[in-house]
Amino acid sequence: MTDKRFFIFAFLIISIICGGQNISAQNNLAGDGQIDFLFAPVPIFPPGGDAPVLRFLPDGKILAKGRFGPNLGAATPLWRFLPNGQRDPSFTAPIVRVDAFERQPDGKIVYSSRYIQDLYELFKITRLNADGSIDPTFNYTFVAQGAINSIDILPDGKILIGGRILEKTENGVVKYVARLNPDGTFDYS
Repeated sequence: MTDKRFFIFAFLIISIICGGQNISAQNNLAGDGQIDFLFAPVPIFPPGGDAPVLRFLPDGKILAKGRFGPNLGAATPLWRFLPNGQRDPSFTAPIVRVDAFERQPDGKIVYSSRYIQDLYELFKITRLNADGSIDPTFNYTFVAQGAINSIDILPDGKILIGGRILEKTENGVVKYVARLNPDGTFDYS
């Protein structure tokens, strides 16, 4: 098992076992093979059904989806951690229930989230700038029921989404894979 995979596994297990206690984990084993508990002394809260997801960034920071804060309800927001494991205070992503996310080569982050409107569970796709602020140039307007559990950024900049997508039209069409243009508009081709 690689050091990063060990870190992810240890991070998840310790998160679940310790609940809201102040714990820590590390991304590299100490020279003697023991976990260095000086890394990431941040509270970790039970995932509430959504397991934490981590992405290691080129600058050593860690982008994570999960319940790394109290009183989040059903939210599993995006967080960014510094290389030493501390939360990055400059990252300002909205507190929402994130289902899937992926980082674009330019550092922007595309994510899907769910919300309730008129008793329907709907999803939307949002793009964040690298600092966590919402990117106003992303024009996602397609309205559908369901949930997106997979996002992939294609080499041409288009965005592939997968999940259960029920288009909100008179004759609703169920899709399991859809594609968005780089600007967030739905690609009907």
